[in-house]
Amino acid sequence: MNVNGTRILTTSSIVVAALSAASTLAFQQPLHTSGADGALDAQAESVMARFDGHKVIRAWIESEEELELVHFLSDDIWNDTYGIGGPLDFRITPEMYDILVGSGLPFEVMIDDVQVLIDAERADDGFENPAEDPFFNDYQRLSDVVAYMNTLANLRPDLAEVVDIGDTVRGRDIFALRITGPNFEPTRPGLLIHGGQHAREWITVSANCYIADTLIRQYDTDPYIKDLVDTREWWIIPVMNPDGYEYTWTNYRLWRKNRRSSYGVDLNRNWGYHWGGPGSSDSTNRETYRGDAPFSEPETQAMRDLCLDHPNIVGHIDIHSYSQLILYPWGWTRYLPPYNDTFDAISSEMDQRIEALYGTIWRYGPVYTTIYPASGVSSDWTFGDRRIWGFAFELRDRGQYGFVLPKSQLLPASKEAREGVFVLAEQELEPLMVLDVGWLERGQPAEFKVTRATPGSDVYFFYSIRGDDEQTFWPDLNVTLDIESPLMAATATADASGTAILNRTMPNLRALIVIWLQAAEYGRTTNVVLTQIN
Repeated sequence: MNVNGTRILTTSSIVVAALSAASTLAFQQPLHTSGADGALDAQAESVMARFDGHKVIRAWIESEEELELVHFLSDDIWNDTYGIGGPLDFRITPEMYDILVGSGLPFEVMIDDVQVLIDAERADDGFENPAEDPFFNDYQRLSDVVAYMNTLANLRPDLAEVVDIGDTVRGRDIFALRITGPNFEPTRPGLLIHGGQHAREWITVSANCYIADTLIRQYDTDPYIKDLVDTREWWIIPVMNPDGYEYTWTNYRLWRKNRRSSYGVDLNRNWGYHWGGPGSSDSTNRETYRGDAPFSEPETQAMRDLCLDHPNIVGHIDIHSYSQLILYPWGWTRYLPPYNDTFDAISSEMDQRIEALYGTIWRYGPVYTTIYPASGVSSDWTFGDRRIWGFAFELRDRGQYGFVLPKSQLLPASKEAREGVFVLAEQELEPLMVLDVGWLERGQPAEFKVTRATPGSDVYFFYSIRGDDEQTFWPDLNVTLDIESPLMAATATADASGTAILNRTMPNLRALIVIWLQAAEYGRTTNVVLTQIN
């Protein structure tokens, strides 16, 4: 890796110098739009984009001005340390590279020519992973992934089935592999594992397939695997974003978002918990464009509905690449989540087990404080809205290859993912309390329902008109509420199933009121519900 630049200019001078140097280029080439240099709109659907001479740069950003410079030079951020303070990886064209060199911003070159890696990735070099199914010798097209899912289901129809959970924005099916042992009951703990939410992260698709392959093929020979299948219900979705994934094979290898219109939506900024907050963008040209509303995209709607339809799901891992990270809530705020000690302990065990395989170094922690603010992400919604233990993995590597990971690393990376997933599966995860609130209308009756409470316990219902930006300790219940200046509304007793229902008539107010709601029993809290009295 080559290190270049010395921070000899003021940050404002860096931007001025770069813009000045770029002025003559402005009439020779389009500015970056729609992700990836605006090429999506310009090229025909049948043409495969090339990245000859494009480099991936790593820079340590120390100011907003330097961040502005990076935005001018590139709209394709690669790694997950976006923002000021951490190393930022971004792809840059040859023309913009010359401007970067003249800007005075210190940087190093992580990948000298992106197209060289892509060409090597596509080459048929005869590579074989020893003693493994040929499917894992290479990355696979969408049709081959779906075919393999059906192969696994046909191998063990008593354990597995392929389920169509919904359609994409362009009408493709989103398929899940449901895997579980005999004598299934709806209370069996469920696990949701998925990859391919960001289209260019091919290794995540392979990793999900490998996890499913292990559960099916080793069921009869490994008592440990048999127990994981017999005591859990698995939902494995290798490709959550089929449109985008297929597009990376046919048109644009580095495409990230879904395929809405010409610009796409970043599905992992479209989930409905604290949608629209920091770390997401309202610009269609940004790679983190969040869409025009929470759950605006059929892909995230399908995932949401799967969780709502299967309340037994208690664990969730969204697999991404790259950076070698284990992440958990929150992404939207720097506050630690409820049950942070449990999140931290599980992450620590994942980290140790993964590193024990090949010695690769990982890090773990909450999204916001470990990498950067990110609102509208999957694990925030699964934990924040449904109280599912939500995690995200960032698989190999740390920038040497980035999204274009060589096929020789496909199997080791998949095994590391599998090891981390199995750590979560081993846990006897506490089913956390969930608060659901229906339509609220002035002067009308309303129902507030808590599930998974301790049978016979008193459940306390709280509300706030101030928000959820601050936490409040409530000593009588020994809990920290996630709402600001909470007021206790009433109590209800949980029945034998752990359900507590509060029925109340809403006040007949003149103005529309926005409120934050949360419930608690001694030592336990529910999710926060943001709603309004209509």
